[in-house]
Amino acid sequence: MEELPGFIQVIPFHYDRALGRLNAMRNYFLWNSCVDREYYQVAYTVNDEKTLNREISSLRKIKDTYPKYLLTTDFDSANIDGIRKINVIDWLL
Repeated sequence: MEELPGFIQVIPFHYDRALGRLNAMRNYFLWNSCVDREYYQVAYTVNDEKTLNREISSLRKIKDTYPKYLLTTDFDSANIDGIRKINVIDWLL
């Protein structure tokens, strides 16, 4: 979970932060404020299909309609089953 320290540093302070786990699936991050909820998965890269599926598997199982994001250092963006894959630098800007 080497992505965790850097990710926690960029979370706005007005959000409650939580680390979640769905059954035995991988961890994801939850931001929660009084009006918003967002789910984040952070990965260094998801260039191959196996890694991509592993990283978004827990987000796919969450059945609410709140936004879900996959933050990576990859330069491409995509929408995969409603999960927005975003370059972390673009997300910070």
